[in-house]
Amino acid sequence: MFNLLSNAIKYTPEHGTVYLDLIENDHTIAISIIDNGIGIATDNQFKIFEEYYREEQANDVIGTGIGLALTKQIVQQHEGDIRCSTMNDEKGQWTVFTVSLPKQINQKTGVIPLEILTKETEEANTTNLGTLDISLKQTILIVEDNSELLAAVVSLFEESFSIITAVNGEEALSKALEYIPDLIISDLMMPYMDGAQLCQAIKTNMTTCHIPFILLTAVTDNDSQTLALEHGANIYLTKPFDNKQLFLSAHNLIAVSQKRSKEFEVKTAIFDNELDAQFISSLNQLIEENIQSDGFDVNFIARTMGMSAPILYRKLKAISNLSLNNYVKTYRLNKAKELLTSAMNISEIAYAVGFSDRKYFSKEFKKQFGYNPSEQTTNSSQTTET
Repeated sequence: MFNLLSNAIKYTPEHGTVYLDLIENDHTIAISIIDNGIGIATDNQFKIFEEYYREEQANDVIGTGIGLALTKQIVQQHEGDIRCSTMNDEKGQWTVFTVSLPKQINQKTGVIPLEILTKETEEANTTNLGTLDISLKQTILIVEDNSELLAAVVSLFEESFSIITAVNGEEALSKALEYIPDLIISDLMMPYMDGAQLCQAIKTNMTTCHIPFILLTAVTDNDSQTLALEHGANIYLTKPFDNKQLFLSAHNLIAVSQKRSKEFEVKTAIFDNELDAQFISSLNQLIEENIQSDGFDVNFIARTMGMSAPILYRKLKAISNLSLNNYVKTYRLNKAKELLTSAMNISEIAYAVGFSDRKYFSKEFKKQFGYNPSEQTTNSSQTTET
C-alpha cells in the first residue's frame, strides 16, 4: 500500500487530490487509492505492472521500475488482486488503484500465517505472473556517467538480464536499496559519489552487503586497485575492457551467489561477511522469541528487522534461496526435530513450534527430512532402552 500511495502522491501535481477508499463485504476488503494526477492511458493500465514499464504522458514520465510488479506479486501471494482503472465524475478524471484481499486466507496449512501460500496458489501465481516474476531474470544495476559507455554496457547484458541504470553513485545507492539487484557494475570516476565510495556504502549496509560488485575504471595504478578491493569490490576491470571478460565475470559472480544461496542451511549457515551473519542471527532470534505468537506476521517481522516487506523478501531470497514463509517453516521444523528427543509427544511439539494441525506438521516434517516424526521418536526410544 505504501508503494501505491507514494506513487499517487508523486504523480499528482500541486493542489491535486489523493484519497483512500475502503469497501468491506462478507468475504473481501477492497482498498482503493484514487488521485486526479497525470493519469494513465486505458490501453496501458495492464502494462504498468510489468517490470521497468515507462509511460510518457504530457511532460511527465511514469517509471514504475519493479515496484508495481513486486506489489502485484505480494498481493497475489496473499490470494488478492490488484487493478488499475479510470473513473470520471463532475470533478474530472481519476486514476484508481484497487487492492482486493480476502478477509480469511484459505488456511490449509495450520501454521501461524506469514505469506501463506498453498501449493495450488504457488502454481497459479507461476502461471499468471509471466514476466512479472522478477525471480526468473537476474537484475543488474549498471552505473556510468558517460551515456555512450552506459549504453554499450547495457546492450551487453540486456538480453540476458533485467537492467537498472544510474549515472552517479548517489542515484545508484538509492536504487540499490530500493531494488536489491543481483549484481552491481559501476564506473570508478563519477560525480557526487565515486565507484569506490558506492562500493563501500553497499558493502557496509546490511540490506545490500551481499550484492557482488564489479568496478570499471581507466585508472590502472596499483593504489587505486588496492583501494577498490579494500572497499569490497569483487572484481576490478580496467578500460578498455573485453566484453566477453566482463560478461563472464558478471555471470560467474551471480552463479556463485546463487550456488551459495541454494546451499544455505537454516541455523547452520556460514557467511563471508559479518552483516549477513547478523541479519540471519536477528531473524532467527525473532522467530525463536515469537514461535507461537498469533501476531507473528510479515509486517511484524519487517518492522522489527527495520526493513520494508518487499526488501526483506528480496534480501532473504538472495542469501538463502527461501521465501520468508519457507524460511520460518524450515526453522520451525528444525526446532521440532530437536524437541523430538525430549519427553514431549508429537502433538505437543507441533504446537510448540507453531503448527496447529498435527497431520500437516507430520506431512511437512517428512517432506523436509524424509521420514515421519514418529519414526524419530521410536528410534530414540529404542536407543534409550538399549
